[in-house]
Amino acid sequence: MDNKGHILLKRSLNNFKAGFCILNAKFIDPNKENLIFHREEKMFYQNLKFDKRKESYLIGRIAAKKAVLEILLTDECIKSFSVEFGIFKFPVVKYLRNQNIQVSISHRNNFGIALAFPEEHPMGLDIEKIDENRINSIENMMRNKEFSLINSCSLSKKVGVTILWTLKESLSKLLKTGLMLDFKILEIESICNAGDMYLSTFRYFYQYKAYSKKIDDYIISIVLPKNTHCDLSDFWNVVEYSILNDC
Repeated sequence: MDNKGHILLKRSLNNFKAGFCILNAKFIDPNKENLIFHREEKMFYQNLKFDKRKESYLIGRIAAKKAVLEILLTDECIKSFSVEFGIFKFPVVKYLRNQNIQVSISHRNNFGIALAFPEEHPMGLDIEKIDENRINSIENMMRNKEFSLINSCSLSKKVGVTILWTLKESLSKLLKTGLMLDFKILEIESICNAGDMYLSTFRYFYQYKAYSKKIDDYIISIVLPKNTHCDLSDFWNVVEYSILNDC
């Protein structure tokens, strides 16, 4: 199975397309893969000092660029555009010809995952591994009402708290603030079962919704406009195959 694909985003007046890609760092050859870098990306990568930081940058940028190519309708070369940093460290796609495409990037352990979307249709994405050692620190940043939401879906604390974290991370990426804003602003309003996923809404950002799914020991969440309709089955299938087969 391929590690990338696209999602059709259906709106009442218009449709859009998002692209996605998930990569495993174990199968990335830095000497080969950084050949797809734009010169500015290559310069940034070469100036990184720590191997872990190099690895996360590499898989994140490759995933982002391949996700962008999934929605381009041109013969754009992957080396001709770059994914750089905004002033608050959010990713910015530069040097595309006549295209306004942005990306959301996340990585955890070996996996880097990216979502590319038209600027007119904002989205956010996050992947986290369920980690007992982090649950207490994450739990301290949650609100009492949010714990009742976890209980209402019969979720274990470690799964529920990790879902809440990915929802807040995804929304903060969509807002391009990162987790520098007051966590109360990111409060979750509702969580309910939606087949094999969880559907969530936000108290202060009612114009958005989110889908979350547990795959093995990972939680993946996507935030998108509330009135957008889409079939995420291809996305979940690719992510699940990549994680379960560690490929």
